[in-house]
Amino acid sequence: MYIHANWTVQNVTFPASLKEITGSCVCDGGNMTQLVRAITASSLTSVGTSPNSAGIVVSNYANISSLSFPKLATVGSNLVISNNPSLNTINGFGSLNAVTGNVDITGDFESFELPSLAFVNGSFNVQSTKNITCPDLLNMNIKGSATCQGNVANPQPLMEDSVTPQEGNFPNVTAAPTLVPVSSTRTASATATTTSATVATTSATSMSSILKVSGILYL
Repeated sequence: MYIHANWTVQNVTFPASLKEITGSCVCDGGNMTQLVRAITASSLTSVGTSPNSAGIVVSNYANISSLSFPKLATVGSNLVISNNPSLNTINGFGSLNAVTGNVDITGDFESFELPSLAFVNGSFNVQSTKNITCPDLLNMNIKGSATCQGNVANPQPLMEDSVTPQEGNFPNVTAAPTLVPVSSTRTASATATTTSATVATTSATSMSSILKVSGILYL
């Protein structure tokens, strides 16, 4: 699921019916001119269970100040939040319990909370230019390296997370994808899934019935 809002969109809201994204969920502000201020996924519980998923990436938004993923419990790959200078507080992942890849959060935030996080199979990297309070990392099962620092002059994501995945660079997509419009009459019983080489495009009126994204959904 690749979100790159180029217009006057201020609030990106996932449909309440969407509970699972088996691949990546990449939200990219691109050239930092987007007006997006909030991303909300009220029902999403799982992201990135398929192989080679990028997990969740939120980066390059000049104005974003709120991320809300209240029911998200598992990320099958990485959780990457970077280069969002207006994101002062990161507290929208209250149910997140397990991350199979890295937790990589860098920026200018003043506080962050991951109260339910118990397992990280990759590395834990949290860096901010502000004076932040770090959690007790000993209470987490972290398989890789563990870093949490405030007052860092130039916070840096992990090397493997330093480049935001771009459209056309997802696994198994070797050519320009064929756009497949999602009908506004699609019923709630449909899952609106795509193959790895196709893309579903949809409008706000047709997103209410989406239950699961197994391929790539460009918005």
